[in-house]
Amino acid sequence: MVVGDRLNRFSAGGGIPTDYLVKMDSTSIDATATAQGNDVDIWEDLSTNGFDATQTGTPSPELDLNGSTRQVYFDQTDYLTFGATVSANELDFVPGTDEFTFVIRLGDLNPEAASGWIISKAGATASARQYGFLWVSGAPFFVMYAGGDEFEGTGGSLAANDLIFYTMSTSTVSIQVNGTVEESEAFTGTTTNSDEVLIGSRTGPSTEYGGNFDLLYIYDRVLTAGEITEFRNAFEKN
Repeated sequence: MVVGDRLNRFSAGGGIPTDYLVKMDSTSIDATATAQGNDVDIWEDLSTNGFDATQTGTPSPELDLNGSTRQVYFDQTDYLTFGATVSANELDFVPGTDEFTFVIRLGDLNPEAASGWIISKAGATASARQYGFLWVSGAPFFVMYAGGDEFEGTGGSLAANDLIFYTMSTSTVSIQVNGTVEESEAFTGTTTNSDEVLIGSRTGPSTEYGGNFDLLYIYDRVLTAGEITEFRNAFEKN
């Protein structure tokens, strides 16, 4: 079965758990962006919640049509935000109390920058970063945060089409790439903040990501091993 067939099968309600808070894919990228390089001012949430990610400033991310799907391209100067209201409520995952799983698939480009935030609820002060993670081109490869605690990974790097699971339980935070756990740590921090949840940057903005994405799911719980397998069967390309 080819990747496209798997996508259609599971997107139609097969093995992918449907209790997501946010579901974004290539079909929900700004409908007004129709040509290569057009601005992407909104990545629509396909769930019933309508938690769209938007661009309120300039420049906006761009539409990338060079890959196998419509993709959102970040050029290290832009980002998308879930906005103040959603960030302060539904996506305000409190370390030690709440749980989440972010499922993110990179597009057809390898990460372009030396480093860049992929998802964050974080500002300039490391000890005040509620959650988030960034990719670094060399060691430590990943830096992730939970409740103000910082952890540096020692695993492998990222490449085009990688499927990433960024998970926080009430006591551990981890990153898994294509089925391999690259980093998993226990945390004790409980720091929260009022920053907005951003895709491709942290509040500032600063250290923006260079590359593209074509898939983002968010759950307010930890996915089971079986559910992660279903995601991998449906969306993993590498």
